[in-house]
Amino acid sequence: MKNTAIVRDAFAIQLLAKCGLENNLGLLSAFKNVKREEFIGEPPWLIVGDDGLIPIESQDPVVLYQDELFALKRELQLNNGRPSLHAFALNALAPKEGEVVAHIGAGTGYYTAVLSQLVGSAGRVIAVEYDRSLYERAKIALQDYTNVDVICADGREFPEREVNCIYVNFAVLNPAESWIENLADGGRAIIQIGPRFKDAEGNLQGFTHPGSALLIYRVKSEFHVTWLGHTSFTFCQGEFDSSDEERLRSAFENGGVEHVNRLFWKSNPSKRNFWFSSGPVSWSNS
Repeated sequence: MKNTAIVRDAFAIQLLAKCGLENNLGLLSAFKNVKREEFIGEPPWLIVGDDGLIPIESQDPVVLYQDELFALKRELQLNNGRPSLHAFALNALAPKEGEVVAHIGAGTGYYTAVLSQLVGSAGRVIAVEYDRSLYERAKIALQDYTNVDVICADGREFPEREVNCIYVNFAVLNPAESWIENLADGGRAIIQIGPRFKDAEGNLQGFTHPGSALLIYRVKSEFHVTWLGHTSFTFCQGEFDSSDEERLRSAFENGGVEHVNRLFWKSNPSKRNFWFSSGPVSWSNS
């Protein structure tokens, strides 16, 4: 519809201006071209607010062009993600034309489609989603994106080969081996790391709080890290080792994650797989 296209263009311009990214023309074009309504599902739509779900009365897709979270699978607290957060992250990840990107935790594929636009026809996006119903929806929504492969699997086991970028959209306690070892020299990865939120009764919830987004940049065998900000993401599905969760929680509560600048991977036999360092201060899963 013509009105939807006009609103989508305005949304993209406003979104990037809000993030201070007006000069990122590739990202601007991607948000202008990708139709969010193709990835949210049929109405009635629900906004995920601070105090619960907010129903949207209108069935006009123009209402989807807001910087809001829209529910995808509310029983699992899965949503479409806040566009400004993803715009900021994708600007930091900086996928280039012709590169191969692994999108881990792709949901229904909205940001996969944005990535598809950024890498162009010469590039490739490998979208991995664990939840079968979201995978099925993504496969349909992305069927016309010829540079995208959609896979239903545990995202911690992908990519299976070397890629230029890895974009992880769920939270973990530690980086998956495949994310680090299959990141190409010069490659960038964004991961969400942190313990699960613990409520006043001590019950663990299915999302991180506190959590952080980290940008990892590989230079040969070294992994440089930039802290991107505090985040709250749905925690990974499937089985995982939670033995280090309280240690990680303590590290976050004590502060310092904002100053992390290096990831050491399997480089010290006295430690486990990894540890992060900010110079004289470090925190790890050891």
